[in-house]
Order: sequence, then structure tokens, then C-alpha cells
Amino acid sequence: MSYPLHRLKVIKNPSDLTSESLEEEKIVDKRTVYNETEYLVKWKDCPDEEKTWLKKKHFNSMEPILDYEKKLNNKVEKKKRGRQPKVKQVNLLSIVAIFLSIFKLIFASKIQGDFHYCDHEKNNNVFLALENSCSAFVVSTRNKIISCGEIWYLALLIKQKHFIYGTGFKFKKEIKTATFRESFLGYQTESSKSHYVQLSKEECEYMVKTKICNGFPMICENENCFYEKEPEEEFNWWKTVTRSGVKCSVTAIGINGDSLDQRLFNSIKHPCKASSLELPLHHSIIIWVSKIIHKCPYELVDKVELRSLNDNIVVNENEGILLQVTSSSYKCVAIVYKNQEGFYLNRGIIPYI
Repeated sequence: MSYPLHRLKVIKNPSDLTSESLEEEKIVDKRTVYNETEYLVKWKDCPDEEKTWLKKKHFNSMEPILDYEKKLNNKVEKKKRGRQPKVKQVNLLSIVAIFLSIFKLIFASKIQGDFHYCDHEKNNNVFLALENSCSAFVVSTRNKIISCGEIWYLALLIKQKHFIYGTGFKFKKEIKTATFRESFLGYQTESSKSHYVQLSKEECEYMVKTKICNGFPMICENENCFYEKEPEEEFNWWKTVTRSGVKCSVTAIGINGDSLDQRLFNSIKHPCKASSLELPLHHSIIIWVSKIIHKCPYELVDKVELRSLNDNIVVNENEGILLQVTSSSYKCVAIVYKNQEGFYLNRGIIPYI
């Protein structure tokens, strides 16, 4: 029996997973911390308060992540229906996740055991068990891009739409001052005023790192943090008492652009470029790190070890990866291989991503 290539998928043996591994019920949220994606996991048979933020590398399988990205993208697509077309930023990671989810969950045929990939002159793209020899009818009509029988350590990449993309943070700090007076006859009066503090980039970086405002821990949800302390009321007979309070907020914002010269945030009053790494405003300041400026339009998804087969096929049975290389080009001081699934491969890691 023969199978078309797009219906074949190598799966990882479930017995390889440790017995101590918790089972994910579902992923309920995601966030980006210093340009690295984390997912909020609801564990099976565990209460909601034990949900945990995990990085991709801490998952035993990519399947929960791909399922979540697929559902997330479906919600976006539903919102788009019935609206006039408009230009929006494309989430390439979601596109990758959708493809892998469809490939793995719908179109993939699962083959367990040891096998070889062969080309047949009549029935191309055939997987045979090791005990069956395919050397007698190996035929390949495609141009040879990679050599067969090699072990490659590759970076799995996706191409980004924007040259500048990542997360920045907007900061506000307000000082409140209240004055309490009590007269000789016991009459009490109160007045208050407030002003915004012009924060420096260094003060903002410290606030992001420590989640501290004026010595007090902020309340944070995902990457957004907030703290407020009102001036404490205090009246003393025939005296004037001054008390202070503070309010801080940290808000994560997405930043993207197509060139270093492009003005960010569509700001006319405060022209700002990506290389500035900060944008002081009247009552606030926005900062970001240089990592959001990408010299090369590729993003690293994973690092994988692949074995090359006939017909420009690369495979890793343990990780469940099978790709076919369709072309190669010299990009970002390195050779980048494109495959028919839309990914890009690079031997090693491009230094500018």
C-alpha cells in the first residue's frame, strides 16, 4: 500500500514520557515575556488556582500549544466575518500552529515501528518497513538539494512580516499629596493635588524586573501591573499634616514596524524610531529593548536534529517531524532551505535572529 506524502506523519512513542509528567487539560492563555512566549496551563484534575505559566521547551508535546493556537486563530477569523476588509498584522506563529494542527490531527496517517522512506517509479512516496528492501526501485525525478544519509542539526524558522516586532511597556507614576488641617475650634479641612513623575528608562526597567512601585509590590496580571496607595487621613488639633500617596501602572503594548526609519505609534507630536528604545510622553513613557529590531526576517521556532532521506526529505521520528525541502537560498549570511510546508531550515542558527 502507498500513501501520499502529505498524509504521512511520524509520531513520538507515548511510552517515552515520564510517569511523573502532569497531563495538560487545556491551555487557557498566553503571554510574551522578554520576547519569549509562555502558555498558561490548566492541569487535569487540578483546581484553577494551580494553573501554571510554562515556556514551550517545558512541554512534553507541542500538541496542546498547536491546539490552543488553532482555537485562538479561529476566534480571530470569526470576528473578521461580515466586516469590511482591513489590513491587520498577521500572526505567523498562529498560521504555523494551524498548519501543524491540521497536518497532525486531521490529515496525518500514523505509522509506528521502524521504516524507511523510498521513491517508486509508479507509486511515489512510499514508506516501507525495514525488513522490506527499497533499493531495487529507488527513483527520484526531483532536483537534488540536500545529500541523502546525513544527520543535520537545524534551526526551524518561520518568516516574519515585519522587520520590527515585539513587546514594549508603557509606564505611569502619579504622586498624590493631601493636606489635612484642624483649627483651634476643631474645624477640619482637606485639600489634595497630584503630579506625574517623569520616569527614566532605567527606572522603568527596574520596575518591570522587580514589579515594585515606591517600595511596594504591584498587582500583576500577565504583563500588566498596577499599584495604588491613597494618602492616609490624619487630623491633629491646631496643626497641618501632609501625607503622600502613589499610583503606578505598567501596560504591555505590541510594537511593529517595517524599517528603522519608520515612525512608531503613528506619533506626529512625538516622532520616534525603533532605534530610540524609548518614547517620553507628557504623562508617561514607553520603552522597549533592542531585541525587537530584527536584522533578519526570520523567527526561531525550535532547534531540531533531522536525518536526510531521498527526494530532499528530512525526518526526525522521535519528534514527529517530516519535511520536504523545495529550494535553498543565501539569506542573512547563511543558507536557508525552504520546504513545501512553509517552514525554513538553517544549518546552525542565523546570528541575526
